[in-house]
Amino acid sequence: MLYALLASIAVLLALILVLMPRAPREEERLSERPAESEERADGAEEPVSEDDYRVPQQPPDDERIAPEPAPERDRERERDPEVAPPGLMPWAIPRPAEPARLYFVLDDAGASLEELEPFLELGFPFTVAVLPHLARSREVAEVAAEAGLELMLHQPMEALNDADPGPGAIELGQNGDDVRAILERNLSSLPRVVGVNNHMGSRVTQDEDTMQAVLEELHQRGLFFLDSRTTHLSAAPRVAAELGIPFMERDVFLDHDPQREAIEAALHQALTVAETQGHAVMIGHVMVSELAEVFEEIYPQLVEHGYRFEPLSQYFELQQHDDDSRD
Repeated sequence: MLYALLASIAVLLALILVLMPRAPREEERLSERPAESEERADGAEEPVSEDDYRVPQQPPDDERIAPEPAPERDRERERDPEVAPPGLMPWAIPRPAEPARLYFVLDDAGASLEELEPFLELGFPFTVAVLPHLARSREVAEVAAEAGLELMLHQPMEALNDADPGPGAIELGQNGDDVRAILERNLSSLPRVVGVNNHMGSRVTQDEDTMQAVLEELHQRGLFFLDSRTTHLSAAPRVAAELGIPFMERDVFLDHDPQREAIEAALHQALTVAETQGHAVMIGHVMVSELAEVFEEIYPQLVEHGYRFEPLSQYFELQQHDDDSRD
């Protein structure tokens, strides 16, 4: 009798175990997850993150630089804080025969006021290039203007690698009316803009017809154009010369590599350019806070060595003054 009861209990427990829902193994759970590349069930596109298009612009391949290894004696000085001040070493700073002008353009502003704040603490003038139609574009522009900084429109343009340039972009194949309408919307969204430079744009700046429409509109508005020079094949210099529009090209990207050592190497390259031609146009990016720290530390040494910072529009004013003097 006892054996029969135990056997019945065993059978009952076995049935319970069989009927209980089984927890999937880890590999089964992973296999059931939808692939990240699959579309959402409702067919809607995933929202584009600002990080997808607000990335430091890249110079053409043959312009990219790497920091050179310091001589051993310089390394010893770097290890001794009493001997070596922060930032670039004074003996590494070129000293121009005459005062040289540095034009610093801070790109990609507009997503966050917090990103701009470290740069507002810098003790020299520079130009802020604001992307249109971002969450804080108008507010960032107004704060920068109230701080006495010069403003440019950082105009998104189509790139060769098909990266998303962001809202308000000019694309290849748009006709002149479309290009002018885009510029009108973007310029009217920001206060006190004095010029324009391209965000991405390696595909558009190579196209003469599109750049003709862009620069004609800027010429009518009395605005200058800074070619960020994301390609050596840019048609902008040729079209700007034909129109007689105030035009300038970027000399150095300071932070395509955001590491401190690379930023200092790029800054040294810019100083060498300024020492040779009397000025240099440097582009940096607002999301690279390390750049603000480098500038804050090295600025007193730059002034001591004969460099001065000016807003970019000052270059064209000096150029006009020289032309008037020759006349």
